[in-house]
Amino acid sequence: MFQGVMPLKCINQILRVIDFQKWEKCFVCCSGTFRLERLLTMTFPHLEIHSNDVSLFSTTIGRSATREPFEIRFVNRLSFIEEQFPEMAFADRVAAVHLAFQMSRFVGNNLYAQKHFQYFIDNFEKLLPLQSEKITGTIQDMRISSYFAGDWRDHVQNTMQTEGAGIIGFPPFFKAGYERQFKFIDENISWESPRYEVYDPKDLESIIDWIDASGTPFFIISDQLFDDHPPSTEFTKAGRAPHYGYTNTKRSSLVCVPTRSKPFKYIPVKVEKLHEESTVKIVPFEPDEMNFLKDCNLSNKIKHVGGMWNFAVFVDDMLVGGLILSLDKFNSQGKLYLLSDFSISRAAKLSKMVAMLSTSKTVVRQIDIRRLTKTKTIMTTAFSNHPVSMKYRGIFNLTVRKESQSAETRYALNYESDVSDLTAQEIYNKWWYRYGPGSERKGRKIKNRNSTG
Repeated sequence: MFQGVMPLKCINQILRVIDFQKWEKCFVCCSGTFRLERLLTMTFPHLEIHSNDVSLFSTTIGRSATREPFEIRFVNRLSFIEEQFPEMAFADRVAAVHLAFQMSRFVGNNLYAQKHFQYFIDNFEKLLPLQSEKITGTIQDMRISSYFAGDWRDHVQNTMQTEGAGIIGFPPFFKAGYERQFKFIDENISWESPRYEVYDPKDLESIIDWIDASGTPFFIISDQLFDDHPPSTEFTKAGRAPHYGYTNTKRSSLVCVPTRSKPFKYIPVKVEKLHEESTVKIVPFEPDEMNFLKDCNLSNKIKHVGGMWNFAVFVDDMLVGGLILSLDKFNSQGKLYLLSDFSISRAAKLSKMVAMLSTSKTVVRQIDIRRLTKTKTIMTTAFSNHPVSMKYRGIFNLTVRKESQSAETRYALNYESDVSDLTAQEIYNKWWYRYGPGSERKGRKIKNRNSTG
């Protein structure tokens, strides 16, 4: 999910590409957490900064910095704030909004979410001054001349009409991304929210054309590549969307952040040593160790994606492959997303065994215990030139098939599977007779029996 936090390395690229000494005013579109404003304040004291956003989260900071208080009321699930603190000052209400945003991560009905949500309620009086102190520090480090709560395209229009001004924009990468992110806030806090049209990233190229045609200097960050607008900067980091910078300056910058890798010794699997009574172990792994495995066994065209839970699969102490799981991007209740499942050998359909093990209760319970919840479904996505993935066929259900946006593959295939009641050992035995060496032996026995009959 787009969080509105501009990566520091992107800001460094902006500082290298844009000559702010020639700007008198900077109109920041979609300020988010105001990270850019804080750095511009420290670096260019002459620069007049005009910020913008539509969310209550950002507006509380912006209006605090410009000393323009406004009415905020807590309702529904947050009405306890009004009951406990009816005479709150504006600064405390701002802090309460930011605590409410933290609480929005725990609005589900599972035990994990309920306990964390209740923690905030029980400790709100203690947490409030701590949050207020953080916000005060943020405001003190930032100097902005104005804050516009409204559509960032209107902010662009205002820039075009202002002499000596330039634009820095970090619009959302997803349509209705803000609306999903701040849904809990919008449903439980009353304020005079601005009217605006929901932004669709598909419109960005035409917006860039519009700004460019006006002659206004600009720098817009996006995760999209446009045929008619080569980016001036590129920032890539494994597991995250790329950040391309579009500008009408001739300077350029490229930054790629490498993943950390920690080598370790292991015994690679040998299929001929596997047998019906082999012992399976699913071992939690550190991210750096998993990166080492991916470096050794995955195509260098695949960008490493870091997950929340990493497991290595061993059979008779021989390494077979790895599993990487995480929450899905919508934090769906009862679901986990299988980011990666791979085997270190292509022999004997070992990759199918690793995929099957991702659904075992041996794996899922280790995650559920930490989250105080119960996972029912494992989801994953396969990219293929074929309409089905042979690895997942027969063990996962194909739910969505769509054209891939990659030039290297034709289809993006979404698969789901119920969490199995079987242990990892039981799934290994199932794989052994259905897909592994045991299936070949079983087939030979049937063939011999038919020939003798």
